[in-house]
Amino acid sequence: MHISRTLLRRTAAAALVVASALAAVAGTPLPSSAETAPLKPPADLVKLVPSPFVPKAVQAPNSYVGKVVGNPSGLAAIVSGGKVLFYWCDGLAVGDWFGGTNTNGTLEGASAKGIVVKAKLASGKIAGTLSRGAKTFTFSLTPATKGTGLFRSINPPGGEPGAVLGWITLKDALVGATNEPDGGVSDAVPMSLSKFGGGCFRVRRAIQVLAKAGATNQGVLDMKIEGENLGCKTSDLGVATT
Repeated sequence: MHISRTLLRRTAAAALVVASALAAVAGTPLPSSAETAPLKPPADLVKLVPSPFVPKAVQAPNSYVGKVVGNPSGLAAIVSGGKVLFYWCDGLAVGDWFGGTNTNGTLEGASAKGIVVKAKLASGKIAGTLSRGAKTFTFSLTPATKGTGLFRSINPPGGEPGAVLGWITLKDALVGATNEPDGGVSDAVPMSLSKFGGGCFRVRRAIQVLAKAGATNQGVLDMKIEGENLGCKTSDLGVATT
């Protein structure tokens, strides 16, 4: 069954309102604005990001992924020499690709949407802060391994011409969104964190988007496993979890 992009956008907007309310209850502020010159995503690194619709997709060298602490969003980075590609997504209304620099293990990045990243690359992981305005969150990214990673697709299946899909798959969650040519966001997949409520619904939503797009990567299996870990029933997920 085809789901209109207008409906998807309205769903994403409604989800943002719910997430904001949940965050307020949990005492977790959502990012606001920032005042740092943005950096464009390095084109050569963007080309290295695999599509989630290619079987056995291989992650780009030096790819790192992880969750943002205290905020239901994910962050990914690819480091190559003095350049860094960042992708931040809240799975609701923002999928943000931007560039950064690496100076002897000190990473800095900024986006046109007001995201600022400052971190250190050491001992095989990237740890630091993500800020937008007065709100700052911490994160820790680890190397992408089998079943985890950063994915990107231009003109994804079922998408509008020029649409850009971005996904971050983790061992226990998936977060992603499709940036439409008109500036809107569709096919948003919220982070499936049970502490923010609605864990089973979010897992089901992620599985539906993956299945509709015909994804072949490990993300589908990861989401089914995540559903089992949350104690979701088969009826909750809409698919068998075996």
